[in-house]
Amino acid sequence: MKTSADIIAAWCDLAPGYRAEGLTWYQRAHDSARNIARQSGHSVATVGGVIARLSPAVTWGHNVRAAADLCITGDCDYGGWGPNLERARMILSDGWTAPPRGPKIAAFRCNIVWPDHSGAVTIDRHILRWLGLPERVTPAQYRALEVPWRAAA
Repeated sequence: MKTSADIIAAWCDLAPGYRAEGLTWYQRAHDSARNIARQSGHSVATVGGVIARLSPAVTWGHNVRAAADLCITGDCDYGGWGPNLERARMILSDGWTAPPRGPKIAAFRCNIVWPDHSGAVTIDRHILRWLGLPERVTPAQYRALEVPWRAAA
């Protein structure tokens, strides 16, 4: 298990450009959600949920394009895991009334919607790979993994 010191060391080893990009990533994601919300008439919170729901195993660019298409037209060329598209459609129809079972999508949504103060920790497959863990962890494992990330922040 990586400690907060390991996380901080990895952060310090990054080139300054990567660190700068990382510090503004969620604000830029929020700006994308806000732009889609303006175009579609949905709230930023709803669009953030759609983006988060469509995110597993797709690139960021494809994720945002699919979310924009779905929010604006009601359909999209997704290509990801089928149930996520249906769940994203449910978010469009009823907002965020049925949050996901797993913590990653909920955390990702919170960080997109409230980038400056969500308090959520998004642990995605890239982080899990860096940690040497499988790409899926239980909610209890996820909560345990959040601890050193919060300490490092």
